Amino acid sequence: MATGRRFVTRKPGKGVKDVSGQALLRAESSSRSGKPVLDDNPDWYSAPEAGLTRTDDKRRTIEERERKMFDLARSHILSSGDFLLAQDLADHLGIHVQLMSAALKEWEADRRIFSIEHGDFKSFPVYAFPAEGGASPIPALKDILSILYPMKNGWGVSFWFISPNAFLGGKRPQDLLSTEVNSVILAARDETVGVTHG
Repeated sequence: MATGRRFVTRKPGKGVKDVSGQALLRAESSSRSGKPVLDDNPDWYSAPEAGLTRTDDKRRTIEERERKMFDLARSHILSSGDFLLAQDLADHLGIHVQLMSAALKEWEADRRIFSIEHGDFKSFPVYAFPAEGGASPIPALKDILSILYPMKNGWGVSFWFISPNAFLGGKRPQDLLSTEVNSVILAARDETVGVTHG
């Protein structure tokens, strides 16, 4: 199948140094003429080297797509109202902000709650607190975090909580945290098994 690219095979006496020397000459020539070296027409590559270039291009495309998905997911989480700054969380729970800030530091150090960082600010999940009211995180959240934290940071944990979960019948873990916490713990275990064996 023709790809429109020309490939030259190296002569037996030409090694990698010769090929890289050609690349350096092309780059120097490009900088003198002001014309870019076009990577989409690497006529000085051997066929295997051109294959590596295509693989690198695919990898870069996949990484760029994943970065866009990550940015989109972050934006969704930040705008969902599920995470609040300490001040706003204190207002939401009806607790004095100084007490709340001190408690959050202690809970986070003890892995009873997690946070996400955006810029210089930390935000905490509202769903970490009982839906029926309460000023302390749901006790079983500590068990869930002890399972997830070795392989996920705060953002990774937040993505897991907000994503529909097949183990939970397509429901999101954060929606079941107050009502079906044992199922959420089992889903967290299933997540780690999938990562370590998958």
